[in-house]
Amino acid sequence: MTYEQLLQRLDAGKIPDLGDVLGNAFELYKKTWLHGFLYVLLSFILVAPALLIIYFPILGAAIFDAQGYDPADVIESMPAISIISMTLLFLVVMIFVQAIVMALQAGLYRLFAAAEKGEEVKAGILFTFLKGRYLGKTFLLSLIAMLIALLATAMCVLPVIYVSVPIYFFAAVFAFHPDFSAGQIVRAAFRLGNKTWIVSFVLIILSSLIAQMVGFLACGVGVLFTSAFVYMTIYNIYKGVVSGGDEGGEPGINIGTNV
Repeated sequence: MTYEQLLQRLDAGKIPDLGDVLGNAFELYKKTWLHGFLYVLLSFILVAPALLIIYFPILGAAIFDAQGYDPADVIESMPAISIISMTLLFLVVMIFVQAIVMALQAGLYRLFAAAEKGEEVKAGILFTFLKGRYLGKTFLLSLIAMLIALLATAMCVLPVIYVSVPIYFFAAVFAFHPDFSAGQIVRAAFRLGNKTWIVSFVLIILSSLIAQMVGFLACGVGVLFTSAFVYMTIYNIYKGVVSGGDEGGEPGINIGTNV
């Protein structure tokens, strides 16, 4: 599928029904709950070392505070080059974390498509976009997502809420159209996000609440098994629009998915 064909499908596609999306997401959960758990677990394992780097300065500030020092005075006494270096390191680590998560999300969407088509589902599909040929584009998409979020944050709260929906679709578009340029993926994600914004926003909130509530009812640890439910919702929104209402999703999902 070419970029122009995808845009045509996005423009012509119907806005998915909220009930249909949730129903399809529940059906998909029955087939892929274990793989969703693996996604959550792998995300934590791969991202945890990077997050530790971020928390070291916070831990240091807490230690200084416990010893009676004012962390603000400590920071002011640091050389400017040290502060700049720490800030740059923080940004690099955050981009790295987001890139890893986005790559795993894209692999998860590919896994969902394989499960729905009745193909053999292997956990290795999750690592599809952690391969060298996709890493550069994954990091670029993560950088773009972060810049958009920072710009929206600087403008106020409402823009952040608005851009959060299209950003959710970055990984979905990337998963099924990995050969598109980063700019094309971003524009397609915003086209889809703008078209389905209200439905998508409500579904993201609902699916997140359902996942959290069910997870906590299962002694808290159940969240590990339900957290991926929101991505099953995103997948079904994408499929519902791009497939043109075809229940099987063949037209929109099969074309352009050969990696």
